[in-house]
Amino acid sequence: MKQKLIKLIDKILLRKRALIETVNDQLKNIFQIEHSRHRVEFFSQSFGWINSLHLFT
Repeated sequence: MKQKLIKLIDKILLRKRALIETVNDQLKNIFQIEHSRHRVEFFSQSFGWINSLHLFT
């Protein structure tokens, strides 16, 4: 594969994305979250996360 120069802004965005992906991965592992494409499931899971955080604090 031929190497190409990457614009500075693209490098910065790639770093930000990598950081966000890492944080999301850690949160999924800590709270044992499974990815879902359905919004309803996301909101019900979010409500469960908030309740569990409230119980543990």
